[in-house]
This record gives sequence, C-alpha cells and structure tokens, in this order.
Amino acid sequence: MAHARPLPNGGWTLRFKDGETQNYRALLAATGQYNDPRRPHDLIPGTFNGGYLHVFDYLDAATPVDCRDKRVVVVGLGSSAAEVAAELCDKGASAGLASQVILSARSGRWVLPKIIDGESLDAKSLHPATPLPAATRLLPGDSGSWGMRRILGKVLRAQSEKHGGASALGLPEPTIDPWEDRPTMSIDFIPALQAGRIDVRPGIRSFDGSTVLFEDGSQTEADVILYCTGYQLKFPYLDKETLGGNAPDLALYQHIAHPDYDDLFFVGCLRAMCSMWPVAEQQSRWIARLLSGAFDLPSRDIRSREAVGLAKALPIMCNFYVEKLRKEAGSLSREAPRS
Repeated sequence: MAHARPLPNGGWTLRFKDGETQNYRALLAATGQYNDPRRPHDLIPGTFNGGYLHVFDYLDAATPVDCRDKRVVVVGLGSSAAEVAAELCDKGASAGLASQVILSARSGRWVLPKIIDGESLDAKSLHPATPLPAATRLLPGDSGSWGMRRILGKVLRAQSEKHGGASALGLPEPTIDPWEDRPTMSIDFIPALQAGRIDVRPGIRSFDGSTVLFEDGSQTEADVILYCTGYQLKFPYLDKETLGGNAPDLALYQHIAHPDYDDLFFVGCLRAMCSMWPVAEQQSRWIARLLSGAFDLPSRDIRSREAVGLAKALPIMCNFYVEKLRKEAGSLSREAPRS
C-alpha cells in the first residue's frame, strides 16, 4: 500500500503501489514500531573508516558485515545490544566471534537475566489474556496497575542487587525507576560482562578514521560500529495532516483508536511489560468486536480527553490493560457479537 486517505463520510480510500485504489470501511494500522531503524551514524561528528550497520540488518557475526576477528563497537543498552554484544564475544557462536567487543552506553538501564532460578521470566508471569482475580478487578481507577508497578519495581531491584547492580557490571546506573521502561534482558550478557569479555564505554563523541572517541575522553580503535539505537515510529501511508501531527506525537484512545476518526485503529503501538504479540492479539479482538457491533466507541471528546500519547506513556501493566479492554468490549473471546 502506498497511501491511505479518509473519505468525507467515513471509510478509507487505499492506493496501492501498482496504482489500483480500493475503498474500505475501516483502516487498521498494524505495521508496528520496528520497521524504520534509527540510524545515527551520519549525525556523529567526524568520519569513520570502518563498516557499520544497524541491528535491524544484523543476521550473525558474518552477515551482512563481517565482524569476525574485528574490533566491534556495539552502540546501545537495550535487549538487542545486550544479545548481540554477548553473541559477538561467545567462543561457541557458530558464525564466529569478534576479536574485541566494546559496548557504548549513553545512559543506564535496568539489566536482568532472562532465566532466574532455572525458570524464564515469562514463565513466572501471567499470560496477558489471563483474567485478573475478582478482588483486583474491583480496585478503583488505575490503583491496581500502580500497585503492580511498585511490586515490579521491588522485584527488579532485588534481582539487580543479586549481581551487584549496574556499577558492578561496569554499566552506568539507571536514572529511572524499574517500571518506567522495559528492562534489558539477556541470558548471556551479564556473564559476559562479569567475565570481562565486553568493554563498556560511554556514548560516542566523534570519529577520527578508525578511532572512536567517547564522551569521557577515552578512545578505542574499531573496525565495525553496530548500532542498536532503536526505531522511529512512522506510518508512511498516512499524511501528517491525517494523523494530526508527527507519528511519535500520536495519542490514542485505549492505545488503539484515533480520537478524530471512528474507523482508524493502531495495533502494537505501545510499550508493554510483557511480550507484545499476545497484547496485539487482544487489541485485535477489541477492534473486531467493535467493528462487528458488540460495543460502541465513546464520543470523540471523550476519546481525545482519555487518549494516551505514545511517546510519553509508561509501559502498560499487561493484564490490567487487557482487563480495561475486556471491560469495555464485554469480552475478548471468540464469541458471537450482539445482534
């Protein structure tokens, strides 16, 4: 699809890349948040003589840029950066390993292992679609969700303290509470840091040929820069005028519905303290029930007042969020809509 345009009386005209156009009752934007990599290489002063890529393009240590036996600077401290840095210094990696791995971390994050006491963190958590206990559902407003944030904060702090916190790993200390953003999680990252296989540095200040200069004045020679610097939210098929602003500034009712349209919906455009896919499934069921007539959207004034900004919103507490969707839709199971 090349472009989507709202019709005056509802519905959308979609123009496809071959020039064909079709009209539809509603538009569901399910292209997600991870299709436009943020590539800051050209914004860093100086010139780098080596290779560089974004983790979006990374397949392994040999593809598409050969990192084997090279000095590699991994930029970022999210889960992708942790996983790739650990893989590049793993002697058992099937594709080979780098000769040196330097991690450039501009700011701190909460870092946790994926496996705790022999069990994955996912296995310790409720599936997002699991209904909350009846007593919890009776809590007023967002008090239950905030209570869960406080509990989660204590749990994440306790787990971090088990390996001595960020400073014990040579990482910058996080400046946010544990529930303000998703933690960085990896099976092999913490052991690699503890074993000294990853050299941690601050953010990159500039390049000078093969030399990378960091914000603290230190420098290193490097052959490859691997950016794990996130993604830009974009909907190239929707005009800025249609969206009502830039994509990152978009605010949505229930993290799904555009406040100015009764027939424009977004799936997977939120941060979640759980896997995105089951949450996206619940969002899709909410939309399906709405379009089948099982319930009605509130007025545009209410949707605008209750819309949540994508860029500024805290990560959702998944079961509480799905409970809100369920409360409004009546059910998110595969049942017949009301007649």
